[in-house]
Amino acid sequence: LSLKRGAIILAIANGGVVSVFNLHDNAAGSVVVQANGIKAITLTPGRHVSVASAHQAIDFAYINQVRKIGYRGIKANTSNGVATYVSDFSIPSAISAVKPLKAMFRSNDKPVLS
Repeated sequence: LSLKRGAIILAIANGGVVSVFNLHDNAAGSVVVQANGIKAITLTPGRHVSVASAHQAIDFAYINQVRKIGYRGIKANTSNGVATYVSDFSIPSAISAVKPLKAMFRSNDKPVLS
């Protein structure tokens, strides 16, 4: 995972599945996901990728880690034993569905940038 300054992502890892959601960035190429055996995937805000071993990834519904997020345009790919699912996702539904994310967006604390 490669992040540039100012990028805000949600990353979830559970049971051999890793999902990355780009919530915000300041420039093209700010969020790039690379896994063994797959081509780098650049995510723009509102895009997501889930990565799993091909034998785990029967379909996206099976590996989806946050079912309350709205997704569209899911594209599946399998290469070198790694399955990827790339899609658009609803940022408002992600904020609503993930309690720590909701708390972060409601917080009055200012981000610390170094």
